[in-house]
Amino acid sequence: MTGYGNPLAALLLIGMDMDHLSMNVASLLPVKWLVRNISKAHARTVLQSALQCDDSECVRKLVRRELEQLGLSRLLHPQAGHHN
Repeated sequence: MTGYGNPLAALLLIGMDMDHLSMNVASLLPVKWLVRNISKAHARTVLQSALQCDDSECVRKLVRRELEQLGLSRLLHPQAGHHN
C-alpha cells in the first residue's frame, strides 16, 4: 500500500491529530483497525520520534518497528492469512 490508506502513514497522521482520513475502500479495514488499537498520545510519541529521522527510510523503519512492537504487524502484510 502506498499513499492514502497506508497504515504507516495513518499512524503518523493520527499523531498529527488528524480526525478525518480519506482512502479507498480496500484500505479502510486495516486503517480502521489501527485507529481502534492505538491511542493518539502514543501516535504523537511515534510522530515526535519520526521527526528526528534524517530521511524517509528511517521513518518507514521506525513506524514498521513500532507497529510490530504493538502487535499490529498484521497491518504491514494485510494479505497474509487470506485464502482463496
